Amino acid sequence: MSSFFSEGNGTDQGYVNVRDAEDGRYADARVYTESLWADFSKFADSQFLREAKDNFAERFWEMYLGCTLMDCGYAVGTPGDKGPDLYVQVENRKFWFEATAPSQGTADDRVPQPILGKAEIVPVEKIVLRLTGAIEAKSIQLDKAKMKGIVSENDGCVICINGRQIPSTAVDDVPPLILQAVFPIGNPQIIVDRYTKEVLDSGFEERSYIKKASGSAVSTRGFIDRSLAKISAVIYSRVDCANHPSRLGDDFICVHNPNANHPLPIGFLNRGVEY
Repeated sequence: MSSFFSEGNGTDQGYVNVRDAEDGRYADARVYTESLWADFSKFADSQFLREAKDNFAERFWEMYLGCTLMDCGYAVGTPGDKGPDLYVQVENRKFWFEATAPSQGTADDRVPQPILGKAEIVPVEKIVLRLTGAIEAKSIQLDKAKMKGIVSENDGCVICINGRQIPSTAVDDVPPLILQAVFPIGNPQIIVDRYTKEVLDSGFEERSYIKKASGSAVSTRGFIDRSLAKISAVIYSRVDCANHPSRLGDDFICVHNPNANHPLPIGFLNRGVEY
């Protein structure tokens, strides 16, 4: 079996930093990455190691996801270079898992890097736009896989998003940002009696869409209006090779689609948090 890391640089400096580290946390991260690769290598497509040099976070995330599924007792399968990343059988149904790690974006809708030492408002709506964009992009890929006959109408689909590369996601929101991408949940609010100051109610604003800088509206009702009925669930994490739990998958946030064509069974992993 080949090593995950190899000579020759791509465009991802993180890959180089971990590969070339002589000691410290990056050297530990390299050892951890190679340990996952030992289990995952047989499922990787032909371009996996080459692409890791340009998008280390996304390839690591796919590998971590696959190893988590195996660690939970599932037999992982892959279509190779032809289709979605991975699949498993859950209660006699095939579920496809598509992994992605979106960046901060570009142009006016990009999520800005926080300024060290300066208190700033977290750009929640811009972050949610990056998550909805990732879901849309993977949904399109799954549709193409269905047209090719790789994914069946009877199969479930799970989109798995790693938010590590999106700025300002280190401390998640309430409710978690990934929920706000598929449900119309906005800012927290309270209702106060103007005379007695008594709190009468509390909850969240309804936010059915977010406006992009161009003025176009992006829906956040995908798990309500059935526009994402083909998606059984979304899984979110910020794991990377240097920041990971002791047990695979304990970092997962799994959001089930209550209107899915093929629901993912509750507790299918028994790891992390489920909504």
